Amino acid sequence: MGRLGTDGFYERDVFLVRPLGFVRPTAARRITYQDSLAFEAIHESTYRSLGFTLIEVPQDTPQSRVAAVDHAIATLLLE
Repeated sequence: MGRLGTDGFYERDVFLVRPLGFVRPTAARRITYQDSLAFEAIHESTYRSLGFTLIEVPQDTPQSRVAAVDHAIATLLLE
């Protein structure tokens, strides 16, 4: 785990922003939606295996996602 576990360099709580349900390809974004789900699963599994706490941001409107992040941050600051 190296620096992740020993140096305290990273926050232990991380946001996991769930996919919107589609991917719009661009010149820079060539991943398919199915590939994006696999990419998400790898990140989720890796963060969990390293002991991070995942704060899920569900598929929703941008405003609801911002509200969820704001709420989570406010809650973390009160701890």
